[in-house]
Amino acid sequence: MDNMKSKGFVTGNHRVEVDYPHALLVMKELGKFHAMSLAMRDQKPGVFRHLQDNCQESFFNSDSFEPVLTMIKNLGNIVLESYDPIRDSLYIEPLKRSLSKVNDTFAGMRLQERYGEYAVINHGDAQMRNIMFKYGDSAHPSTPTELCLIDWQLAHVASPAFDILWFIFVCTGQEFRNRHYKQLLEEYYGSMSTLLRQLGSNAEKLLPFDVLMEHLRKFAPYGLYIAIWIAALNMKESANIPDLYNSSEDVIINHLSVAPSQAYMTKIRGVISDFIEYGYTF
Repeated sequence: MDNMKSKGFVTGNHRVEVDYPHALLVMKELGKFHAMSLAMRDQKPGVFRHLQDNCQESFFNSDSFEPVLTMIKNLGNIVLESYDPIRDSLYIEPLKRSLSKVNDTFAGMRLQERYGEYAVINHGDAQMRNIMFKYGDSAHPSTPTELCLIDWQLAHVASPAFDILWFIFVCTGQEFRNRHYKQLLEEYYGSMSTLLRQLGSNAEKLLPFDVLMEHLRKFAPYGLYIAIWIAALNMKESANIPDLYNSSEDVIINHLSVAPSQAYMTKIRGVISDFIEYGYTF
């Protein structure tokens, strides 16, 4: 319950794509955070089971998520229609198939696929809105030295791939990923492995790197759908967001189903292009 602003922390800017120093710090901290779950599963399984039983996912399993499914499909179809039917067939068919099964994909993620021997406590909304940074090096004032994750209402137990997909594909752009995606995954895994070793556990046993890569492929549709939805919210001007408490569901859906800008279209098309390049089936 500390006031982190009084300690020199400031909230990240969710309206701009993240740069490498910020992304690096986030990925390293996510690695440490997930390592704590893996160490508990290994050394204190009863404690982890208690946390898992009392950290049930509360949004994707609620009626409140139904309008979001509609918005994802509406926005996805806007992106789909932006492609040239002949020149862009490589992207059109996979996206069309994916949008036809959005509901089924999320239904599957609500069930046992979210759990298993590699599941960890996820933050659940790992984006710049919910990360505070401290800049403690006067020689490099724009480079963050510490961070604090806030807003834990969507915390749940799932594959670590969920937090990774959410952060990277909501908060970075295609050009950035072309330079840094593989490196950031390695930095995440190295950070996780180091803390696990310090805690007395073995990362290669608890979460092999190739399993993490497989989970990123397996849960890629989640990453795409979240990017379609959250990026549209983040790129809208505040004045263009309806009053969520005093507007009807139809009004909210209609307002939030409009692509905010050409930059949004470029961003989501970049995610789709990268998924195809990475071999992620969505």
